[in-house]
Amino acid sequence: GGEADLQRRVLQLEGEKRQMESRIVDMEMDKASTEGLLEDLRGEKAALMGRLEQLDGQLRGECEKNRQCEAGKGMQALHIESLERAVARASEDVMAREAANKKSWEEREERIRNEYLVLIETAKGEAEERERSARQGFEDKEREWQRLSSEARRGWEQREEALKGE
Repeated sequence: GGEADLQRRVLQLEGEKRQMESRIVDMEMDKASTEGLLEDLRGEKAALMGRLEQLDGQLRGECEKNRQCEAGKGMQALHIESLERAVARASEDVMAREAANKKSWEEREERIRNEYLVLIETAKGEAEERERSARQGFEDKEREWQRLSSEARRGWEQREEALKGE
């Protein structure tokens, strides 16, 4: 009974370990997906910055050609300010998402690490119990063998005494 229970517990722990490894793989895939999203957001930010520089260059070029573009320049400047604000918002959004994803990932890692430590402690405790039980069984068998050995020795001694007496 005890050995079968032990086998079942070992199989159960191995199953739990496989489930945990599967969860870790899922989380690594989530992390890779999140990193892909962050990479996309960085690309969008870079594209906005490029567009901003392009518009700034166009503005300078136009104003150089024609000194009478002050009204247009004012409009372009407003447009550039608007784009700069959009870039700043996108940049803040990227940083906020990075921070949130990092925190979420760290919390998941901590939770799994704790579950794994509990499993290890449980398995260690069960192994120590099995070892203690095996040692106890061995000691019981050794005492039984010594008892039988003593009885056998006494039996031989009694036979020898009986033979000498004859």
